[in-house]
Amino acid sequence: MCAYLGYDGSPVWKSDEAQQNVSLDRMRESPLRDAVVGFAPLRAIRRTLIPQSVRDRIKGFWQMGEKPELSPERLAEVTHAFDADLAELGAWLGTDLSTRTFKQTASGSRLNWTSAAPRPPNDL
Repeated sequence: MCAYLGYDGSPVWKSDEAQQNVSLDRMRESPLRDAVVGFAPLRAIRRTLIPQSVRDRIKGFWQMGEKPELSPERLAEVTHAFDADLAELGAWLGTDLSTRTFKQTASGSRLNWTSAAPRPPNDL
């Protein structure tokens, strides 16, 4: 990855970083809520007059609460698409990568992310 990006330094994995884009914290769409929350004059009033615990409880009504799931058909489609990309990345890194092996390979082995592997074509 570093060679592809042209980065000469040593990459550092930050395992202590907080999770981002956690499904359970995501909010369902609500045009009315978004209009009220996004309206700047109400923001200061809301934050001043309504305690955080009450705001969190109200926000809970719109939080997903459970992880969204893909249908088996859609899962097969995205698996096929990701497997093609992962196979190409694996070839650059000299390892077998697929949706089935990615987590184990990425967490269990020390891949040489900074090797002088041939730079992939710039077709992005």
